[in-house]
Amino acid sequence: MIGIFDAGISGLLLLEKLELLLPGCPFIYYGDSAFSPYGAKPAEVISERCRKGCDFLINHGAKIIVLACHTTSAVIGHTLHRHLSVPVLEMVQPVVKEAIKTSRGKRVGVIGTKTTIESGAYQTALKRLDTACVVHAKACPLLVPLIEEGWRNKRETKMIVRRYLHPLKRMQVDTLIPACNHYELIYSLIRPRIGKKTQLINPFATLAAEISSHALVESLATPAADGVQLQQFFVTSRTDHLVKSVNDYFNQPLELTQI
Repeated sequence: MIGIFDAGISGLLLLEKLELLLPGCPFIYYGDSAFSPYGAKPAEVISERCRKGCDFLINHGAKIIVLACHTTSAVIGHTLHRHLSVPVLEMVQPVVKEAIKTSRGKRVGVIGTKTTIESGAYQTALKRLDTACVVHAKACPLLVPLIEEGWRNKRETKMIVRRYLHPLKRMQVDTLIPACNHYELIYSLIRPRIGKKTQLINPFATLAAEISSHALVESLATPAADGVQLQQFFVTSRTDHLVKSVNDYFNQPLELTQI
């Protein structure tokens, strides 16, 4: 069973991609919705919440942990394996590798939450992989609240996206890493405002490919026996707003269990 940890519910977008790559593979999902969003929280709080959630997943049968959250990956992704008894896959390294491979001019932009950008995780990983890479990072703290409020197509949101991306466009980045799960829901806004010449990395598609190629996953990807629940969804807070957001994001009802 693959355990997926996320700060909220946007990590479910990863599950959609994994279902196509690993049909029949059982998953268990933990969304820390009671403490979401993580974007402006202290690193020590994020680390504690993450370890607690991962322990829950392991106790419920997870044989591998996936951090489906950029902020969590940036804060604790490189050290979490020291605290757990199972392998850990995080977002930073595979996404950075994809960005370096994609970038022709080695001018990479990164947008994300305040904590993700201030951690320097993406900037450091990019420079470590290619010292010639020029990195421009921009925190975009208003985007997650606007998306969660359902303002994805509002004029105000489009203006704010343009404002955030303007410095990166001016710096002529040729590749952009949208280092926040929520941003996948506004790619249609990001694409025209960063420009056609800039390649847009899809972190969830990149991470899904990394997961499906992991040696341990092959043994987990065999179809589950009859009667075994393929998908389990747990959240730390189940509100009407959360359920509505799930339906808005994924166009299908999911059975969320509060813990």
